[in-house]
Amino acid sequence: MNAASCGLHQMSSYKGAYQPTTTGWADPQDEEVTLSSFVAPLLLVLVIIFTAMGMIPMAMTTKDWANSDGSEGQCMLYASLTQYQAIGDTWGSDIGTCSFVAYGTILPILGAVLLLTLYYILRGRETPASSSWWRVFTAGALAFGLFHLIIVCMLTDGYTRTCLAILGNNANLDKYQYRKCSDGLGSRDSNYNHNYPTQQMLTVALVGYWVATFGWIGIVWAMVINMLHAKGLYCLL
Repeated sequence: MNAASCGLHQMSSYKGAYQPTTTGWADPQDEEVTLSSFVAPLLLVLVIIFTAMGMIPMAMTTKDWANSDGSEGQCMLYASLTQYQAIGDTWGSDIGTCSFVAYGTILPILGAVLLLTLYYILRGRETPASSSWWRVFTAGALAFGLFHLIIVCMLTDGYTRTCLAILGNNANLDKYQYRKCSDGLGSRDSNYNHNYPTQQMLTVALVGYWVATFGWIGIVWAMVINMLHAKGLYCLL
């Protein structure tokens, strides 16, 4: 249904959509509790849980790598290997990259807590869905979600580049060729006596961060649907 027919549909159903009250005509959608009203707080809780699930192992393995090479340390993301460099040699990117990926997600977690608090304040005051406060809520969710997406993309891209470097380091075929990325990372763990297996920790971090990313997308989508309902724009859904 196009925008013109949508407008005609709204005009034809005007009397059915609005009901008289003691103070005038009121839109019942302002008071209606839709399914999307319950989706947002549920997804916010899941975002907090899964972001923490990814942040904790990422922080643990970052600390592991930081302490394995004196005070400077290395980051396992965006690591590169020269042609004749052994996996066990000092290699990796600046530790600040891993620190940002690990601890940068504290901001989205705090943002989710703030939005969850704001949500229940607005619901407690029976703020209508057409209120500008819900647009502020949606804009905040979008901002925190985009920031989280930057971090998860850095983690994914950095991990991929490290694995490509490990698998592409075939100069010394008899000793340093690895068929799997986990073999190369495991060799680094063994040589530097890491306390935690890097491959497994990164896998958990990736799963947690990506699930949280889709959670942010769901929150924004649910709130947009809610606002469209409040304006009676059902035909645009």
